[in-house]
Amino acid sequence: MPALRKSKDQIREIEIKKLFTAALLDKGWTQKHLAKLLGMEPGNVSRVINHPLKREFHTLLRIADKLGVNLGEALIKSN
Repeated sequence: MPALRKSKDQIREIEIKKLFTAALLDKGWTQKHLAKLLGMEPGNVSRVINHPLKREFHTLLRIADKLGVNLGEALIKSN
């Protein structure tokens, strides 16, 4: 049986999720706190972090900016 391979989109999604999650942990923030800072509903922030490629790119950029991370790093790692 062949090994399962992840698609490039799945890898990108994982890298973005890791980047955002690590930044939240480093700052000691919860998703609720981040949502409040962004003026978003906590459920929306959770959906963006868990499924970033199904969201608008400017939302990803807003979150990355607030967390102080470079979204490009996650995209480069996924190539």
